[in-house]
Amino acid sequence: MRTKRMRERRRTSAVRRVLLAEDHALVRKGVRDLIEERAGYSVVGEAIDGVEAIELAKKLRPDILIMDIGLPRMNGLNACRHIRELHPALKVIILSMYADREYVAEAVRQGVSGYLLKDGAADEILCAMDAVSAGKRYLSPALSDVVAEVILAARPAKVIEGWENLTKKEKLILTLISEGTGRSEIAKRMHISPETVKTHRRNILTKLKLRSTADLAALAVKEFTLKPA
Repeated sequence: MRTKRMRERRRTSAVRRVLLAEDHALVRKGVRDLIEERAGYSVVGEAIDGVEAIELAKKLRPDILIMDIGLPRMNGLNACRHIRELHPALKVIILSMYADREYVAEAVRQGVSGYLLKDGAADEILCAMDAVSAGKRYLSPALSDVVAEVILAARPAKVIEGWENLTKKEKLILTLISEGTGRSEIAKRMHISPETVKTHRRNILTKLKLRSTADLAALAVKEFTLKPA
């Protein structure tokens, strides 16, 4: 038992191998420098187009791939599909200038673990890497309205009573709850106070006619998780 715990601790503390796929040298260098300053992560390779990203993913077998969408030769989303077919456990974080619903929706369908905007805060990259390393999804707070639209479009024909009364922010909060995100982290991601999150959760309970936060968590996991993750 002790040996097993030691192995688990070693796996947890292991350095995460990161592959970058970005065709702009200055952006690539900035992201690399940011990552290299953070303990627990190491950049093991850099690709300047989608085809090279696939080749390096095969060769280097990274834990995390940070990828632009607008790559030459093969765009990031197409490359992501090929890479995830080969390495389904690989965590892919999209770093893009595109905030359009179609790009975000396609990225979610491809199974990305994170989606960030290039004009976002630099530390979002680190937050996203920490989140995906813990098995969670990280979608930029700036995309909250877009994410809510994606959730709505992905809903099955079955309608939950009260669903139509939820706001976009409430739908996003349900998604974050489904990923095991706590109140403080939800507040941080959405740039609102923990008390505001608490108010939103209370409103969701009322609108969906749920009795407790445990009921809310169970419903979130069952109905609102964006898949694949």
